[in-house]
Amino acid sequence: MEKFSLKAFSSATQEDSIKFGWKAVRQALLSKAGFRVPEGFLLCVKDWNSIGEAYTQAMAQFPEVMHGSAIMRSSAAGEDGTLTYAGVFDSEVFDGRLPESFERAAKKLLASYASEIARLYAERNAAASEANLHLTALVQRMLQPSCSGVAYSH
Repeated sequence: MEKFSLKAFSSATQEDSIKFGWKAVRQALLSKAGFRVPEGFLLCVKDWNSIGEAYTQAMAQFPEVMHGSAIMRSSAAGEDGTLTYAGVFDSEVFDGRLPESFERAAKKLLASYASEIARLYAERNAAASEANLHLTALVQRMLQPSCSGVAYSH
């Protein structure tokens, strides 16, 4: 069994949504299309004993993201697919230079997938529960913008 996977934005395809979720893949595809998206990578952790190894590989492969403040954003199955899950799952800011900060962010994000609000959202929208047994996320360099926004169309 694969313990974890990391994938660069530049090599992501629509087929990767099965493993990494739609939010992560759509961010990667926007980046590849020339939109200004903060550097990042896709993360899937299936074996929690490998989180340290995933961190080490992320540091080696994506130093532009991991050497400073970064954000781990949810990309659960179904999120930004048929349902938005807007505000349901967490995003966690972490210090990419510290393995314990990376692990703490991953655990908090995973816990939000199994939260009561996630269960109620899925139930209310007649969707299967999105609580994964593994973490799927989008990790990006943290920005300090003067303003930001969200665009949504469905």
